[in-house]
Amino acid sequence: MSMDPSKWISGDVPPSIPPPPPPGWQPGGCSPQPQYGWARVDPHASGAYPSSQARKPAPKKYWYVVGAVLLVIGLVLAGAGIGMMMRAFGKQPDSEHTFGSGGSTTVRIDAGETKVVFIANAAVAGGHQVHCDTFGEGGRGVEMKQFEDSLTLNQWEATFTITPGTSGNYTVTCMGAASDTFGVGESPGGALLFGSLVGVVGGVIMAMVGISVLVLTAVLRRRRSG
Repeated sequence: MSMDPSKWISGDVPPSIPPPPPPGWQPGGCSPQPQYGWARVDPHASGAYPSSQARKPAPKKYWYVVGAVLLVIGLVLAGAGIGMMMRAFGKQPDSEHTFGSGGSTTVRIDAGETKVVFIANAAVAGGHQVHCDTFGEGGRGVEMKQFEDSLTLNQWEATFTITPGTSGNYTVTCMGAASDTFGVGESPGGALLFGSLVGVVGGVIMAMVGISVLVLTAVLRRRRSG
């Protein structure tokens, strides 16, 4: 069939032109073969798959403030706990109110105040009986009680308590082994001991957390900003 446009008849539709062969078509009736290829993918383009190695953002600078605040609070708590512990150990007998077996000491006790009779190195001395008495002015005896809890301040172990009903001077005498040393001190109270323990332990832990936050923030910011 002639494709010369000059030979078309006016008003006639031009003869249909066959479509081009599909990609990969070869003469002889062979079926088209699939075509393969490679293409670059822009990771920032819309629809691209995110990379598993994408860099994580660096921690914000306010984490330095968080770590510093934790560190300061921890140091303050630990300092307060140490101070309370020193106050508790200050309740142990002083040299003025320390005496040996068969001896005595006289202390001023206010009404309702509790004094504690301690024995030094009780665990080293071994298990043996000790006996103490307290006398007020005029030789009037005062009730003494066994110390209910376990309390040791340095080498001093709490043994008895004295809580007189009236203020005055009271004489404490004790009898035990020849090597025993006794003393009269104050009761530190459970609240003071518990508070000192909580302050020291809690303060140390909080300070360590604060230091960890500061170090970790610095390391991650340096690593992820490079």
